[in-house]
Amino acid sequence: MGAICRLIDETDSSKEIVINVEYNQLDSLLKAKWNKEGDIKNDIGYSHFPGNTNTLVFKIPEYCNNLDKTGGVIPEFVNPKYANAEKTVFKSPTRLECMMQDYPKVLEASAKVGFTTVPSWLAYSPCKNNVEDAAIAAKSNIPPSCAFTSESDHYNSIVEILRRHKVNVARGKLQTFQGISATVGPRIVIDPSTAIFPCEIQDCFPSPEKVKISARSTLILEGDVKIYGLNLDGALHLVAVPGTRLSVFSKPELCIRNEGHIIKAIDNLAHASEIDRMRGYVIEKKDTEVISTEHVFKQDKESMTSCSGDYVYTGNGIILADAYDPSFFEEFSSHVCNSWYSSCFL
Repeated sequence: MGAICRLIDETDSSKEIVINVEYNQLDSLLKAKWNKEGDIKNDIGYSHFPGNTNTLVFKIPEYCNNLDKTGGVIPEFVNPKYANAEKTVFKSPTRLECMMQDYPKVLEASAKVGFTTVPSWLAYSPCKNNVEDAAIAAKSNIPPSCAFTSESDHYNSIVEILRRHKVNVARGKLQTFQGISATVGPRIVIDPSTAIFPCEIQDCFPSPEKVKISARSTLILEGDVKIYGLNLDGALHLVAVPGTRLSVFSKPELCIRNEGHIIKAIDNLAHASEIDRMRGYVIEKKDTEVISTEHVFKQDKESMTSCSGDYVYTGNGIILADAYDPSFFEEFSSHVCNSWYSSCFL
């Protein structure tokens, strides 16, 4: 990654620029102007400089003015990658490049440039290295940035959001495939039809203290789903089809347990698919509890029993919300947080 730096002109200290310095230039710059050892780590083991993920935000009027002024031309550079330490053999063809993060170079001196720093678990885990290069990086304590770690970090970001919301989500164990280690569970998948932003993900769990998810579990939410109580040790797929809402009120003593999904190393990589070779493992879906409103909603519409589309999953089965025993959820009443729930249950 490049780093966001404030560069000051040595001949005129009034001239400065806030800009990304690309990784292939950063080490030389730091060795020459900051520390002879280059990008050394700080007291907690990380770089002193914020990394740049190239997620850029422009102010449109100024951006349009600069397009008119520059014709959209950004300064070019060459970033050769070598296959040997002597730098006599190219690893891949070298080409002219230009980077959008060099945009500040075409701005006026008075322009304001800044950045926002967020923790890497929330924002950055690229899948860009093959297995061999990733294993070499791992040995040097450099993020492998491969299929296995990227997938693991994606799951971890959801888990971390839920933990900060006080949901009881167990921590998975590190596993190693092809020389690369990462945490493999739990695997929680939130479909965009359910939630996108962290605040929306938290809203799916109005009673976080009444939810428990084991380290080996897989939980998939799809559609308008809210979980008020759940004890999961296995794989569970909750689906609220369009036009329906699904609330989960499963008592703590009623654990939803099955064999779930198991991650297994690939015995013979030569005969595996390219995707599986990139991962180094396969997911064996032994058992999944699927709870969907599809069939009950279709039956209700055909029989005209109910048109509300509101359902409850109790851990034993799915029933109409207006047929649900109110005494069961009295303890949850303090967590009532939206009008559709109030109208269906109270």
